[in-house]
Amino acid sequence: MSDKKHSIAPFKLRFILILILVIITLGFFGTILAVKIKNPFRVSIYNYESYLSPKVINKLKQKYTYNTFSSVTEFTKAINSQKAVAGIGSDYQLTELLLEGKIKKINFSKIYDKTDKNSIYSHYSIAVRKHLDKFESFIINKVKELNPENKIEKNRKGKIIKPYLYFKNDDPKQEVLGFEVDSKEGIDHFYEFLIPYFLQDKLVVYNINKKSHPNIKDVDKISFKKDATWLEIIKTLTSKHGYKNIAWTNSYLDNAMIGQFYASEEKIKNYLVGTPEHEKLESLTLNNYQEIYDYFIKFVKEASGYSIKDTSRNRLISDGLTLVNEIIEPIPTKNDVSVMYNGDALDAYYASDNFESLTDVQIKYVRPKNNYFLLDAWIISQGTDDEESDELLEFLNKESMLGQQFSEEELEQKYLQNVANEIEKNSGIPKQEILKNLFKNSSLKTPKKVHEIDVSFWKENYNSFMDSFDFIPAIANFNAINYTPAYIDINKFLKNYYFKDENKNDDEEAMNIFDVEKSTWINHQIYQPLDLKLRTAISDYYYELTKS
Repeated sequence: MSDKKHSIAPFKLRFILILILVIITLGFFGTILAVKIKNPFRVSIYNYESYLSPKVINKLKQKYTYNTFSSVTEFTKAINSQKAVAGIGSDYQLTELLLEGKIKKINFSKIYDKTDKNSIYSHYSIAVRKHLDKFESFIINKVKELNPENKIEKNRKGKIIKPYLYFKNDDPKQEVLGFEVDSKEGIDHFYEFLIPYFLQDKLVVYNINKKSHPNIKDVDKISFKKDATWLEIIKTLTSKHGYKNIAWTNSYLDNAMIGQFYASEEKIKNYLVGTPEHEKLESLTLNNYQEIYDYFIKFVKEASGYSIKDTSRNRLISDGLTLVNEIIEPIPTKNDVSVMYNGDALDAYYASDNFESLTDVQIKYVRPKNNYFLLDAWIISQGTDDEESDELLEFLNKESMLGQQFSEEELEQKYLQNVANEIEKNSGIPKQEILKNLFKNSSLKTPKKVHEIDVSFWKENYNSFMDSFDFIPAIANFNAINYTPAYIDINKFLKNYYFKDENKNDDEEAMNIFDVEKSTWINHQIYQPLDLKLRTAISDYYYELTKS
């Protein structure tokens, strides 16, 4: 007797297989949905290294995907690929992005009560206002170059093909009113596309610790005249005082300007055009960039006595913190001269913040007459919709920028309230006694000016005064970074309180490093925005000249 085989009908088998496939598919998409609900997509914010206070960074990480970059090129790529919604960029970089229509106008109503130009400018330092106006002029001239006939052309999506200018009465012979770059109705201006953050210039910093740098000599006799040239400054240190290891900021734009300054100051070739009060650097072009970098290489050799490729004497360093540590770390082989931003110099000045073993000031500095400003600012990608950008601005205003819009008196009021809380926490002084020393009345609305605060009270509670600069994000950011804020009232407040010693005397050296506007004879240039072709050519040639 044979066994009878039981089989499943073909149509039933197909049904079972389809059912299994549906269940697997639903399970797969259900898992994805659950993950997305649990971990919703978060837009990306980009920041240059640790260019915010740790507290602010932690706040950003709670709401956004937080990324850091070490080169502005990385941030530019993130904007171009729409990976970045917003971030902190540099003036020349955001100008390049602006001319390409890649960044969005700022809705200043989310930050300030009044949003006309004069009201917005009133918050900025004088130097920042002038700096923004220089870039406005640069963009207008660049648009004339890119679109000499001022044609208004758009693609099928309504985007402009080239930026163009607006003229008074639509007459090209009359005043330029502004430009068009974002393909949206209305005249555009440079200041509308950024929120200023920090303003920096360049210093030549030199170590004065003869114990850790036994090669240096006659430190007390080092002096420079007010209008000393770049070559005079560094050659004085190397040829007369034994300095030998030099750190240079590894930036092709920085070093192009130094090459131009050197050639002009030493009367080899003049790149400074205009009146003495308004001297302007000749632009980098495809025709002149090689000779300008050749001048930088020549300058390094003449100033240091060694080739830029000799890394035992000349080091190109990209990272500001590394520049700081290299100039103050008490090791003989470290750099004893550094060309660095003033904010990094201020960080180096407070040496004990970086190395506990260092208690005294380790550096001195000189600010070259021919110099340059770099403005860093928040920008938003053009691809960000209005609702998303408004939400971002509200968040940044609360968690990162708060304080930028405050008056000097408002800053003093909030600061002294924080000081009062610190003193109460750390001492046995009654709260009313504390407040009486800090405010003119019991309502806490009228803070005492710093000169009105009793010196003995200040000295007794000095640590509480110094530990209270985290009271709002804008001041906390400065306290963490030490770069000069772009805001006039913040700078007034900081000059009143931040640089005081325990006897309530000002640290003039630190204040002079901080104050980029005090030296009125300094001729600050802007960083030149570059198009892709010139930028690529420069990058390749610079690398060829400097690689060791």
